[in-house]
Amino acid sequence: MNTQNVNLLNQLYKNADMGASSLKALIPEVTDATMRDKLNFQLKNYKQVKEQAETQLLEMGISPKEQSGLAKAMADISVKLNTFKDRSASHISEMMIEGSNMGIIELNKALNQNPQADDQIKQQANELMQFEQNSINDLKTWL
Repeated sequence: MNTQNVNLLNQLYKNADMGASSLKALIPEVTDATMRDKLNFQLKNYKQVKEQAETQLLEMGISPKEQSGLAKAMADISVKLNTFKDRSASHISEMMIEGSNMGIIELNKALNQNPQADDQIKQQANELMQFEQNSINDLKTWL
């Protein structure tokens, strides 16, 4: 078992899990139908990435590292507080862009810290980062 594969897959799982959790809390607050469609598309992608990483980890005999219940609750509370103050499409777009930027940073760190991970897993991380960047570009429309 390659520890670097496990580390990178766990980061993929974590990023996708946090993205999905945040979107589940955020989507009900979105009033712009086009934005809601974009966010639902992102949610679908995060779920697929999470499931793929989980399957790969389980095949290695490893349980994915779950976000703590506290981390998820804090993220949910943050979404609710931020949208309570401002439910505008511009503000929601800004929140999502910040989250995607954090995801890109964490994936870049994981790639740099795990250079011996399998090329396929590194490709998955790069694909998720590209998806995040494309999402940022789409969301800029609402700024």
